[in-house]
Amino acid sequence: TTFDVSVHELRIERGSIRTPFQAVPLSLKRAYIDRYIQVLSMHLGGNAASAGAYLYQSIPFKAHMRRIPTATWSGSTRSNLGSGGVPVVTYMKNFGGCAYISSAAAGAFYALDEYLKLDARL
Repeated sequence: TTFDVSVHELRIERGSIRTPFQAVPLSLKRAYIDRYIQVLSMHLGGNAASAGAYLYQSIPFKAHMRRIPTATWSGSTRSNLGSGGVPVVTYMKNFGGCAYISSAAAGAFYALDEYLKLDARL
């Protein structure tokens, strides 16, 4: 014989005394998570008359984070970028910041399909 087992809302606690289960709405759980970690999708691009042109974009966060987060970029579609070839985050606060890219030469410069991971864990 075979049978399926399904477990929902599992809670593991230390010790022999259990505490009552409290159901928390998914929207509230998401808000708690957004205070620690966020992943934002961004597209930056412009056309430069010469090398060293800058394009700035504000970054509003989904929720206020518990501290100023660290920022990590990941992306695959980049062209003609200065600043080490990656977007740069500046003016970071716990509610938002600013990203910029610079051109390495005249012409189109862009960073498309970028993901910015924000981490405010202690």
